[in-house]
This record gives sequence, C-alpha cells and structure tokens, in this order.
Amino acid sequence: MAEIALAGMATQSWFDPIARYCTVITTTFPGVGPRGAVAALIRLGEGVIRVVGIHLGLLRGSRRAQLHRLSELLKGDRDIPTVVLRDFNERSLRIGLGRLKPSFTIADAGSTFHSRRPTFALDRIAYSSHLTTTCVGTLSAGEARLGSDHLPVFADSSS
Repeated sequence: MAEIALAGMATQSWFDPIARYCTVITTTFPGVGPRGAVAALIRLGEGVIRVVGIHLGLLRGSRRAQLHRLSELLKGDRDIPTVVLRDFNERSLRIGLGRLKPSFTIADAGSTFHSRRPTFALDRIAYSSHLTTTCVGTLSAGEARLGSDHLPVFADSSS
C-alpha cells in the first residue's frame, strides 16, 4: 500500500501513486494548530485521479482563505478528475464551502465528529464534474471509531 503523509494526515491507496506532492495549502493561515493538505495523482487502469486530503482551520475565515488557495492551486489542472476529502471543519453545506462549489459537487457523508458520539458533519467529499458518486457515507463499525476523533468517510465513484 502506498502512503503519503503530512502533519498527521495520510493518503493511503491500494493503487500506486504516479506523482506525490505535499503542502498544497500553506499552514500560515490564522487558526489553531497546523493545517494543510496531502495530495497524490493515482493511476487507475488507463486513467488518473487526483486525491486531496485536507484539514481546514477552525475559523470560517481561515477555511475560506484555505479553500481559495486550494482552488487556485487546482485551477491549472481542471482536466484531471479530482476528489477533495476529509476534515472541512464546516458544519453547514449552505455557507462556508462556496470557494469549491464552482468546480466541485460537495457531498455530505453524515455526522463524523466526535467519533465516539457523532453529532456534527464536519467531514465532506467534494468531487469534480468528471466523476459521479453513487454512495457517500461514514464507517463506524469495529475499530473505525478508534483511529481519530472523526469517523472515516467513503464514496463509491466512477468517471
């Protein structure tokens, strides 16, 4: 299994990454604790998909600045199917995530925080128009609650 990590975040894949890059979002934005992203281009059969795992700030202003920066970084490669997922730290689907909405559909995986008693939907999966998603959700059985204070999210997608 290939693994790419940054500041406690990792992208794991059964498929081999063909390119690796980290620090997609700088960590100098206001907020508490380190924030950032890990990303990988992964070959799937004849195609390629970009997977970006993010951990956004606690303050809405920080999240907006970070999403703007992420959108700018992804803008040059709009032809690559892209999935952005994980800790958006945003409870609302109506406000706060608008910087991604022009290029991505944002799916709600359900309540993910706190993993012991999920109350808030802070984790999302955003996917570009190249992809369709048939199922989005959280994993809560067995050891899924032990790895983090957030439940893992998943999506079943195709291009």
